[in-house]
Parts: sequence; C-alpha cells; structure tokens
Amino acid sequence: SSKLSLQRAVFAKEIVDCAHSCGFVDTRDYLLPFVKTLSDDHESLVRSALALNYSDLAGFLQQADPELGYVLVRDRLVPILVDRIRRETAFEVRKCVIQALANVSMHLKQSDREKVVFSDVMALADDHGPDTDRESAVHLLLGLAEGFPPEMVDGYVVTQLKMMATQDSNVRVRKAVATILTDVIPFSDVRRSVILHTFHQLAADPECGVRKQCAMKLRSLCENVSKQAIANDCFPLLLRLVGDASKWVRMEALKQIGYVVALVGPDHFADEMAKLFVTTCTDHMSSADTSAVEICYHGAFTFPGVVQAAGKQRWTMFQNSFRALCRCEIRTRKAIASSVHEIAAVLDDELENDVTLISAVEAFLVDAQEIQTAVVKPAAHVIALCSTAVQRRVLNSIVKIEGTPGQWRLRVAVASALPDLAKSIVAPGKQVSEEAVDLVWSCLVPLYIKLCRDQCAEVRNASAKSSAGVLRAACAELDGQARDGAPGGPTELSDRSKRLLMHMRAFARRRETAKAGYNFRDRMVFICVCDSLIRDPLWKTTFCRYFAKPLARLASDGVRNVSTLWARTMAPHVRPAGLLKDHPDMVNAALELKKGEDREARSLLATVQPIGDEVQPDPAQLADIDSGDEEGFPEWDFVSAGTGGSERGSFQGENELLEEVEVPSEETEDNRVDLSGRRDTPMPSVHLSALERVLMPAQDSGDVDPDADEEDGPKPDEESVQVRTQAKKGEAAAQVAAEEDARHAEEFEEECRKAAEEAAREKAQREAAAKAAAEAAEEERKRAEQADGAPIESAGDDGVGDKPTEAGGATPTAEQATEQAADMTTEKADEAAAGEAAAEKEVAEQAAAVEKETAAEKEAAVEKEAAERAEAEKAQAEKAADEQEAAEKEAAEKAQAEKEAAAKE
Repeated sequence: SSKLSLQRAVFAKEIVDCAHSCGFVDTRDYLLPFVKTLSDDHESLVRSALALNYSDLAGFLQQADPELGYVLVRDRLVPILVDRIRRETAFEVRKCVIQALANVSMHLKQSDREKVVFSDVMALADDHGPDTDRESAVHLLLGLAEGFPPEMVDGYVVTQLKMMATQDSNVRVRKAVATILTDVIPFSDVRRSVILHTFHQLAADPECGVRKQCAMKLRSLCENVSKQAIANDCFPLLLRLVGDASKWVRMEALKQIGYVVALVGPDHFADEMAKLFVTTCTDHMSSADTSAVEICYHGAFTFPGVVQAAGKQRWTMFQNSFRALCRCEIRTRKAIASSVHEIAAVLDDELENDVTLISAVEAFLVDAQEIQTAVVKPAAHVIALCSTAVQRRVLNSIVKIEGTPGQWRLRVAVASALPDLAKSIVAPGKQVSEEAVDLVWSCLVPLYIKLCRDQCAEVRNASAKSSAGVLRAACAELDGQARDGAPGGPTELSDRSKRLLMHMRAFARRRETAKAGYNFRDRMVFICVCDSLIRDPLWKTTFCRYFAKPLARLASDGVRNVSTLWARTMAPHVRPAGLLKDHPDMVNAALELKKGEDREARSLLATVQPIGDEVQPDPAQLADIDSGDEEGFPEWDFVSAGTGGSERGSFQGENELLEEVEVPSEETEDNRVDLSGRRDTPMPSVHLSALERVLMPAQDSGDVDPDADEEDGPKPDEESVQVRTQAKKGEAAAQVAAEEDARHAEEFEEECRKAAEEAAREKAQREAAAKAAAEAAEEERKRAEQADGAPIESAGDDGVGDKPTEAGGATPTAEQATEQAADMTTEKADEAAAGEAAAEKEVAEQAAAVEKETAAEKEAAVEKEAAERAEAEKAQAEKAADEQEAAEKEAAEKAQAEKEAAAKE
C-alpha cells in the first residue's frame, strides 16, 4: 500500500520469501489479499515483479498444506491470472503472466485443468474477443499441451490451432500460431500430418510476416518429424520459401538450408541438397550485405553436419564452398575453425590424401587471435589422423603462435590443448613409433615447460592441469610404473625421462641465493602439477614415488601463498575419504600445517585425521626442500625475463630438453635483461661478476696506495665496494649451490641404482620360487619313477636353475654409479662455465648499448639546447621588430595629428 512504486515492486519481488517466513496461515489471511491488489497496480514494474513469483507462490501453498493450499491455488490464484491476462496491456507483463498460468496449471489435477484453465483459454480464443486475447490463447495452448494426454492434444489443441491459423483475420494471431505450431508436435499422437499440413498453409499465407515466421521455424519442424518427412515435405517447402517474392522470406529460408540438409541424414540425402547448400555459400561470400554475412555464418555453423549427412564420397562437392567459407569474415571463419575436427572425422582415412583440410588448419593457426584460439584444440583431433610429418608441421605452427606477446588467452588455449595434442601423437593402447616419441620430446615437452613458467597465472594453471597427459606421452616407462600390478617391478628410466623429472622437481626448490628462476610461483605450479597427477588414477603410483616428498615439504613453505594453495589443493586428497588418506608424508604435512597460524589453512584441513596412533607428525621430515634427500638438478643459467611474452624466465643448459625454446640473441627494447633483478628474482652472481669486470676494470693491488690522495690514484667509491662485495657473495653462493647440485646428482643416481637393484632382487626371488617349484616337481617325478621302476634322470639335464638371471646382469656396480656421478658433475661444471661466458658477453653488449644510449642522449641534449637558444634569439628579434613597428606607427600618428591641427588652424 506504499505510495512509492519502488517499495511496492520490492515487496512483490520478495513476497515468496515473506510467505516462507510468515507461514501458511498468515499467507492465506494477509498476503493473498495483497496479491490481488498488486496484480491491479498501475505501475507495470510492480505487475511484472509479481508475475515472476506466481509459480513459486503456488508451489509454497501446495507444499505447506497440500489440501487447503491446492484449493487456494485453484479458486483464488488461477482466477487472478486469467483476469490479469484479459486486462493486461503491457506485452512483457502479459507474456510473464501467460507463462505463470501455464506453470500453475501443471500442478492442478487433470479434471480441474480441463474445467478451470482450459475453459478460460477457449474463452480467450473466441473469435469475437480482442486480438490480444486470441494471441495470448495461442501461447497458453502450447503450455497446456505439455500436461494434456495426446488424445486431448489431438482433439482440442491441434484443432483449435488449425482453425486459428486458417480462419483468423489478425496477422499477429497467425504469426503466433506459426511460432508455436512445431513445438506442439511432440505432444501429438496421430495428427502430426494435420500439423504439417497446417504449417504448409501458413507458409503460403498472403502476409510476408507469417511466411517469414514459417521460414524461421523450419529447423524446429525438421527436428520433430521423421527423416523421410524432411526429404519429402520439408525440403520442397524450403525450396518454395527460397524462391519467395519477399526478400526477407528468402533471407530467412537461406539461413535454414544447412539445418534442414544436415537433419536429412545419409539415407535420404540427395545431390540436389548438396548443390543448393554449395551454391548458397559461394554466391553470398563476396557480398558485404548484412544478410549475406549471416547466411554464410549459418552455412559455416552447419557445414560439419551437412558433410556428415552427405558422406565422405561427396566431399569433393563441398571443397569449393569450404574454401569460400574459410575466406569469409572472422565470425564465419571461427565457426569453421571450431569444427574442423568433425569434418576430419567424416573423412577419416582419406584425410591423409586431402590437402584442403590440413592447409585450412595451418592457415587458421596464423590467422587472428580469435581464430587461433578456436582452432588449437580441434587441430589436436585432426592431426591424430595424419602422418608424423603433418603432425610436426602443425605442432611447429602451434609453438610459434604460443610465443605471440600479450595474448594470454591464446596461451591458455594452447596449454589446455596439450593433453589432446599428446594423445593425438602417442595414442594409448597403440604401437608408438620412435619418430612420434621424438616429436613429443622436441615440440610438446619444451612447450609444456615454457608454459609452466609463463608470466600469466591462468596460463601456468592450465599448463599444470595438463601435466598427466604430457608426461604419459613423453615417458612411456612412467606410464608402465603407474599401472598397479605391472610385472617386473619399477621400470628403468631413460636419460631424458630422468632430466624431465629433475626439471619438474626443480619447480619445488626454494633458493635464497642469487639464483634466478626458482621462486614461489614455481612452487605453486609444482603443487598444481602434483594435483593433476594425483587425480589421474594411472599416475598415483608415479606421484608417490617421485613427487610426494617435495610436495609434503611445501606445506611448511614460508610464503603464505604457497602454503595456502597447498592446503586448498591437497585438502580433498588428505581427508579421510581422499586419495592420499593413507600416505604418511602427506597426512603428516597436513597435520603440521593445521597447527599453524593460517586460519584459512586450518579451516581447509579441519577434517584431516592421523592415519593411526603409531603415525605422528614428524617436523624433521617436513624441513625445507633444500635440506637434503633430493635428486640432482641441472645447473640453470638465467637468460632473460621479458614482459608481455609467454616466458617469465628462460633457461639454458639441458639443450636436448629445451631445444625448441627460442632465446633472444640480441638486446632490444622488448627483451632487454633487467640487471637490477625483480623483487622475487635475485640477480644471478654470474651477471654481477661479469658486470664488475666490464664496468670496473680490476687494478693491480701493488700499484695502489691505500693512504694516497685522490690526485695520486683513484679510490673505489662506496657503490663499487658494495657491488664487488655482492659479487663475491654471489660467487660463493653459486659455488655452494654447485656443490649441492653435485651431491643431489649423486643421491639421485644412488636412488636409481637402488631401484634397479630392487627390481633385480624381485626378479631373482621370482626365479628362485620358480626353481624351487621345478625342484619339487622333479622330486615328485623321481618318486613316481622309483615307484614304477623307471630310470631316474639327473636334475641338471634340463638346465632348470642353472640359467643366469637377466636382471642380475643389468644391475650397475658401485664403480659405475660413481663414474656416472662424476661425469654428471663435470658436465654441470662445463655448463656453468658456458653460462658464465654467455652472461659476460651479454653484459658487455648491454654495457655497450647503455654507453651508446648515453652518448645519444647527450647529443640529443646538445641539439635541444641549440634549438632552444635559436628559438630565444628568434623571439628576441621578433620582439625588437614589433617594438620598432609600434614606434613607427606612433610617429606616423603624431605626424598625422600635427598635420590635422595645422590644417584646422
């Protein structure tokens, strides 16, 4: 009853919540009278807000009291709705009330629905009533058809709609019938032919608006009739509408060609349909008219369905139209790019011999960003049917588009498509060639590592989620270890698999030294990588063997973001029903983090319980990740950290693993190295030492007197002393890090040797058991022969137990392991020296560039000063000229005044 319409609208919007708060009795006594008042409100905003809540209010009344609430809905709420439909003038409000009445009628009994609602609807459809009533009745008939039995739909609804379609004089009523007629077909039983005939009559209506509405509903008609009816009735109707006299009817019919032809199916497809579709696409591609653009877009959207209905034997008929659609505007190209995998599935084994589709995919990969994003994932399914050479070509194109600066959404799409790309090259369960495996290692693995170190968090997260798919394709032996019950124990890792594992575990390292690249973002990526492996059932074993301990140590990380992400990500896995509920390291780490000060972590890990009384959290096992028990990590040298690109920090060393990652070789404005470092990325020691040698040449300590004045010899200033001190500290830290890496390498090789020995031991045990069984069988045979009196053969005649085991010969000795560790240490030292030389060269180039830039700035300053001086002189000359002109003018005026005075006298 408020005078403010906004308050009344808010009350109408909250009336259902108010009913739940008040209860059934108060709603019946106080709220229902307000419903009648608000339904007659003079503001359409209030009536619209109330119309959206009629259905929910009816549901509350029937749930609160099924008997009395049902009576209230039937006797009080339904009459309000019918009366509101008759008297409503606002189209949107009437539309909402019609939908509300249809919904409310679904909760009524069949008899009440026919007596109360249907009788009112038939009264609205009376010929003598207003046009709006008959239009509303059409939409109500569709809503009632959903709850009526098929015989009632055929007897009343279809009959009434047919009469209104053919006899009503109002165009809006006939358009409304054309709009809802095809939606009544699913509820009809025996009169579908009548509906189809009525639709044909509406398609021949004198008013072009009715015919246009029929053209727009052709797709809905074909979805609700049989394939034979589409070919015999709908397609001829489509041809008639395509040739209509009205342009608007023709445009709408041309948009529906692809949908109708695609729904025909292979059994009823005809060449005439293909020719019509191809002609429509090629004729309108060169037109800039808006309707022509829409026609091409709908053709591209339905192109895969049309090709699927036509079959691969008719693909040659569609090649020209396919090329034409690939040259249309960007929205049409995007529709084609998103569906190339569906077309490739139709061609199947003939795709290798057809260059049209492959060339289109390659063209899309160098198109606009929107097209590239759309085609990346479908391209993975396309190359699964191609040869390795085509796969390499497409993958190289994907690697190139990934490096485009500033397009993080494109890199997210590439990172999300990595599992599909890997699966297309190395299909699970099939024989894999060495060439395919090399393709994975040369293209996908470097791309995966590069995206894991991207500057955008969304890209890093998407790449981390793809870890299981990429590792499965790259490391087949890890896939074998992941399968529970795999015979033969742990599989020996290849060298590149070891390097990949070391690189993945390097993400979990925390360095306090001047070593770039290992920061908290990498540790967060490592957590997401482990989450991907845990959720993959085939990789849970691999995770427990190689990544569990580093991940458990990150729970005690000093960076709040890392520990919080650990709790948020691992909480579902370490709970009593989680996948890692029985893993002691992970559960202990969660319990230790649960005791910390982070309230969010405590809330997330509240349900984590110890595995048993004998398992207690051990803080010693949750120490920092650099405290020991780590594999050997390669020595990385920081190269560049650009802005806007896909790499936050590129690394050298492991050239076999990262051979496809491009590193800027020249210093430009975009890839210049920030010598000051970032807040979370300290400056490498190799850069500090090289910078000292380039910018501050060393002097012989014997020629410098520390007590001499500045005139006798230059003293190092305070800044130089700080730089040299920092450089020395950095060199010492780098030496310590190198020693740690060497020790980690030895420990990693020792673990590998132990794993191989364990495998050999298990195999030896199996062979011993087999030998014992053979000896027992031999004893039984001897006893049987003795009982029969037959000669007894020696146990060694068949050679059982005398063959050496194969696993024993594959076990490395301690000398071999020591020699391998020494080789790895030497190799890392060589890589460190090469990295230092490269850094020195780079810093020298940077110093030269800085010097050149300084000289250019000085020259520019001198030129600017000369220009300013010339400008000042010019201004002074102009001022003097103005003063002289003013003096001459004043003298002339004075002379003129004297002349006039003389003439007056």
